[in-house]
Amino acid sequence: MLTTTNQNSEGIMSWVAISNGALALEDSGIMGSEYSLLVLPTKPSPPLALNDLGAKSWLQLLEPRTPDQRVGDEERVLLEEMREVGLVSDNSDNSARVKEVAKPWLASPIHELVYALIARVAEERAIPYFFIKGPMLSEYGLRVKSHSADVDVWVEQSAVEELRSALEAWGWSLQPNAWNGTDVNHSVTLEPGLWGCEIDIHRRMPGMTEVDSLVFSSLYAHTRKRVFAGVECNVLDRKSAALVYCMHLVRPEIGRVANETTGNIVANALSAAGLGVVDIAKEVGAVTVLRDSLETAFPLATLDVSDGTPRDWAWRTKRTKLTAYCAALRTLPFRQRGGVILQLIWPSKEAALRSEKLSGGRTHNSTLARIKRLFRAT
Repeated sequence: MLTTTNQNSEGIMSWVAISNGALALEDSGIMGSEYSLLVLPTKPSPPLALNDLGAKSWLQLLEPRTPDQRVGDEERVLLEEMREVGLVSDNSDNSARVKEVAKPWLASPIHELVYALIARVAEERAIPYFFIKGPMLSEYGLRVKSHSADVDVWVEQSAVEELRSALEAWGWSLQPNAWNGTDVNHSVTLEPGLWGCEIDIHRRMPGMTEVDSLVFSSLYAHTRKRVFAGVECNVLDRKSAALVYCMHLVRPEIGRVANETTGNIVANALSAAGLGVVDIAKEVGAVTVLRDSLETAFPLATLDVSDGTPRDWAWRTKRTKLTAYCAALRTLPFRQRGGVILQLIWPSKEAALRSEKLSGGRTHNSTLARIKRLFRAT
């Protein structure tokens, strides 16, 4: 192992480039022309922008150096610094080795690196996962908008906490929510810190009536690979992506009534995905909530609606947050209700101020924010 700063050039010439994601910014029109590379180290760190000697030296490690590519003193120091942060390795079989760097295909290169990072973190821990919604919807022609503000990943319930904890080391933190740790929440949200990109870790999708583990297995069987920042990631195929997208669209929001426009968007997305989406809907118990749109998209399809009403549909259709929360509380075991009620009535300082900000309020007093939140709930 090379461990000191006075390594000889011959040793350094055997080093290779590694990363948890890398993007070529030159001529991409992103971030101007100041930097040519955006790379994510294999040790917890924000992305690093490289240019000039840094970019040149790292790129030369994509392939074995030839004898005439000598390493000068300045470059040697730079490469050893890169090795310390996890951008260079003396192991040519390193699983994070980079052999080519492509331009970003997402509008936000940071978001593309987040996809790559989540995939690497999950795979290092043998966590099965797949990404939902996001840029694949645009690539599949299911919606026009290509950029999403956050990144959505789906794992089995048993893996949510492990993935959340692992991403915490990279700068994300759990967003306060009274329902965290209960069956009411279908996902947890991680706040991004300096990254500027929230992550939603899903364990299910509201509206699907089959057992969560069966739903995950069924959808996981419909995944494929898509490269983000040089890292192969699991994404849903077109039919399954359309189904999950439509389930998201029809999900009831407290106090809101579904409109005809949403129904048309859903029917069009299902139709674009093809008849195979019906079979997937049956597998995961999504026929009941999508019945009208499925009948519009596929009038000759045979639909069985015996899967019943989804368990989280009743409270979501309530007209106010107060009645919705009361209905949701009744679905919880008695041992969980007290803690949730306390958080709903008097949330943490962070949760109260976040609620105030989302509602358009301007107070920075957490006590006043809590009181205003109570009035909004009624």
